[in-house]
Amino acid sequence: MDLDRWYAEEEYASTENNYLPVPTWEQYEIAKNNGISKCNVDQRIIRGWNILKAITRPVNESFTKKYKKELAIAEGNGIGYRLFRQRIKESFWKPIEAATVPRLTKKEAAEISSRVRRKKDAV
Repeated sequence: MDLDRWYAEEEYASTENNYLPVPTWEQYEIAKNNGISKCNVDQRIIRGWNILKAITRPVNESFTKKYKKELAIAEGNGIGYRLFRQRIKESFWKPIEAATVPRLTKKEAAEISSRVRRKKDAV
């Protein structure tokens, strides 16, 4: 195997520029006005975003902030954060239903489970 080989034209073109784009201070200001921190812009560029997209695309709102009111209702009804989130994300419940429908007791959950198992065994 010869290590002193010539690069193919495509290989040479791909190794020519390995640097990430660097935003200007004006672009960082635009990002700041859009509610995006400098650190967030830098992370987006490291992940392969172009500068325009990195400074203009809004930051995702956190789940807790998005459902703050419903989460307070859920906690008042004895429904924890994990169950509330699971009901919305995995079971596709409406937020107000996820916050107000009481959790099942162990006995109710066992009855439902046994009904489902019996139904599977019958098929």
